[in-house]
Amino acid sequence: MRIYKVQISDEALQEIESTANYIRVTFKNSILANRFRIKVFQTISSLSMNPNRFTILDAKYDSPKTDKLRKLIIDHYVAVYWVDEPSNSVHILAFYNQLQNY
Repeated sequence: MRIYKVQISDEALQEIESTANYIRVTFKNSILANRFRIKVFQTISSLSMNPNRFTILDAKYDSPKTDKLRKLIIDHYVAVYWVDEPSNSVHILAFYNQLQNY
């Protein structure tokens, strides 16, 4: 079984932390914010075992990697990523609320 290294871009990491901070401030609940953060990172980490199991993103980007972009849905959020087979790595490119136009 192949194990993939999962890498999260600075932009995606910033959006995850921003969302957790929004939950903490809006709902005045640090525990809920921490649970959100843990769930996101655990789910993203699960990509190390079988990253190709999630849906390919609709082709609305003009990029040579468009056919390789996938989406991982976590509650009401989407992590956009691609799998680099030659280097056994997964690259988390972005993290969005599903209501956003990603």
